[in-house]
Amino acid sequence: MRLPPFLRLLAAGAALTASLQAQASVFTITGLIDSASSPFSWVQPERAIGQRLSGRFELDTSRIELSEARQLIAISDYRFSLLGYTIDTDPDRELMAVYHFGELVGLDGSVGGYPGFRVEDGATDIAGARFHFADEVLRASGSYRVEAANPVSEPASLALGLGALGALALSRRRWA
Repeated sequence: MRLPPFLRLLAAGAALTASLQAQASVFTITGLIDSASSPFSWVQPERAIGQRLSGRFELDTSRIELSEARQLIAISDYRFSLLGYTIDTDPDRELMAVYHFGELVGLDGSVGGYPGFRVEDGATDIAGARFHFADEVLRASGSYRVEAANPVSEPASLALGLGALGALALSRRRWA
């Protein structure tokens, strides 16, 4: 028995959705500066304490292996904001997501040329994850956490939505 065209389109859409969800995930990162210092007496590093780190990054979660004690997965796209600076994806620098037996325990790598921004993972738990920031007058660090924001990236969601609308219009024309 052959499936009607409408059911074939529905099955193809479901398969596409599943494959997109398995490949691209968007995460958010948030944190607070908890220590700061400066080599200059005129700088007030205590004013940086409590300032927020925020941002987002995207990675391919289909490669996560639950059996590996430490797995590094390259982050394809990122953008962080801290102390008035925006740190964007730099193809010359590699930022990695660190997984411990399938659980995200943080990020690892130095990103952006100036200001200096480095993240380190929590080894076996996200609770130990730290970030470090440096510009010409201030050194700061703090803890951060990561949360899944969207199981499908924004461009994939747009393409999927447009594809679904096209399939619906096509199926309505055929059945009318």
